Amino acid sequence: MSWSIDGIEWTVPCDILRTAEIKPSEISGLLLNKRYFNDVLGTYMAYEIGVAVPFGKEDEYTRLYEILTAPIGEHTFIMPYNQDTVTFLGRVENVKDAFVRIPGGKKYWKGLTFTAIANHPSKTMTLGDVLSIGLTPLPTSVSIPVGSVWELTANGWEPYTAPTYTDFDEVYF
Repeated sequence: MSWSIDGIEWTVPCDILRTAEIKPSEISGLLLNKRYFNDVLGTYMAYEIGVAVPFGKEDEYTRLYEILTAPIGEHTFIMPYNQDTVTFLGRVENVKDAFVRIPGGKKYWKGLTFTAIANHPSKTMTLGDVLSIGLTPLPTSVSIPVGSVWELTANGWEPYTAPTYTDFDEVYF
């Protein structure tokens, strides 16, 4: 199966090792009742890829190496996922290969491996999941002032505005 980086599809022979890291938040941990509280942030995907570029395709190998080692913050990856694909913005780590010199003066690079790690979760809990296990749904914005009140509406999380009522203390019938 092929995979792509930044819209460039790669069909070279390769080995792919997929890892799904289920990351807990910093409030996860052992409670006083000896039960572990696991506040899951989401599932982050990582792919370790070992590329085998056949002889005669050294230019393709060089092109891939230059893309992987470019000093940019993130790439768009489309990777195999079950019987389909998953698309994520991610970073490249641990780019490695080996220089080989064989008799007759031939030299080449081989064994290119790298890790593509998602910068965002591929899976998170839905509002229904949160409510069904008895957790309190919270706004996802990180710029919420302390002491403010928010409510979940059909439009998502919005600051709560208290209803205003007419003061009937001065109304005579």
